[in-house]
Amino acid sequence: YMQLLRVEDSIRDKLGCDYFLILDSEGLRSPEASAQEDSLRHDNEIATLVSCLANLTIINIWGATFSKDLADIISIVSHAYIRMTGCEIFSSFHILFAGVQSVDAEDKN
Repeated sequence: YMQLLRVEDSIRDKLGCDYFLILDSEGLRSPEASAQEDSLRHDNEIATLVSCLANLTIINIWGATFSKDLADIISIVSHAYIRMTGCEIFSSFHILFAGVQSVDAEDKN
């Protein structure tokens, strides 16, 4: 999945860009692909491509559980970033834990 988003004129100068390119690499370590013989190689290639093209990489995880799949995804993306330093390409990497209940969520709702 890929989408090009135009930056509004009012914030274009502040951000220093005209467009955002959103790349969704959903499917890293997916159960459907894990049965394939070269799934790890494919995941590494996708993670490297997306990370090299990006100024910012966000991994969106549902829930607060740190699973083996999450560890595998972080490992794959980390290796992509290690390969990027050899090419002097630099960007940011963030993990977003979505669907995590706040300890004070009941008080605010």
